[in-house]
Amino acid sequence: MEKTCIIGCGAIFARHSEAVEALKEKTVLAAVCDIKKEKAIAAAEKFGCKAYFDYVKMLDEVKPTVVHVCTPHYLHFEMAAECLKRNINVVLEKPSAETYEKALKLCEIAKNSSAKVCVCFQNRYNKTSQALKTKISSGKYGKIYGARAFVTWSRDDAYYAESGWRGKMATEGGGVLINQSIHTLDLMQWVMGDVVKVEGTAVNHRFKHINDVEDTAEIALDFANGSRGIFFATVGYVKDSPIFLEIITEKAVFTLCDSLKINYADGSVETVENDRVATGEKAYWGDSHTLLISDFYSKIHDPEAFWVSPEEGAKCMRILNEVNRL
Repeated sequence: MEKTCIIGCGAIFARHSEAVEALKEKTVLAAVCDIKKEKAIAAAEKFGCKAYFDYVKMLDEVKPTVVHVCTPHYLHFEMAAECLKRNINVVLEKPSAETYEKALKLCEIAKNSSAKVCVCFQNRYNKTSQALKTKISSGKYGKIYGARAFVTWSRDDAYYAESGWRGKMATEGGGVLINQSIHTLDLMQWVMGDVVKVEGTAVNHRFKHINDVEDTAEIALDFANGSRGIFFATVGYVKDSPIFLEIITEKAVFTLCDSLKINYADGSVETVENDRVATGEKAYWGDSHTLLISDFYSKIHDPEAFWVSPEEGAKCMRILNEVNRL
């Protein structure tokens, strides 16, 4: 039986706590931690565990076997590294760090720890994402020509002002690329394979008065298989539209937008629907955190590293690092 702690009781806390609660046969939620005492106390009361306001004190006293890091970006590296040095397994919200250099350093720290790390790219577990990856990897569809992806979402001044850390390069590590669209960028590079060249720009069109990070970005990517990709993301739209990812191959065109639609060269069409559909205000987050977290717990004691590793987390950070910002 594992002993779990969660650091950070903010917006994403519910996804993690619900996933842990669903794993009662494998773990118990022993404690939660947040520097905002009222949040930690409320979460602890809800789940019948202990509240902490200092995560190091929590690690010392509770001695967990798994820690979920659900804090602002600039705290991810520090907290994950502290856990790994104590050989505590880590479920780490994306990004793995707020800079590429720290993301690489986390990879090295993880290699020297007996603990495992799971980076939360949960959209890899969506039924449609899995189907797309399987089909493209099969090689049955001939040459891969290219891919394009769009993320057009909406944020307002209040979203940045209320957080205290979003919209600032020092604490968020960037804007739309590292926060909102990183999941789609991850899906693109996961399916298409190694990226060998990156050129792009990131600009701030709508939030210059409050932010020093990008709200809009475009990237051109070259992949090792000879194909090309384009990527566009913004939080300057009027609503959170469904993400769009298209991959063109010799024998089929794959379009991921809620469902996965495959238009074959012979005129036939195949559709794969997601079997887990999120609802509510944060529906655009998807509903695969539970799948990812359950998979991680099932593999904690396996000899090999978890497949969504710090190395996987660093791949997107490398791409972001090569984009000319602002």
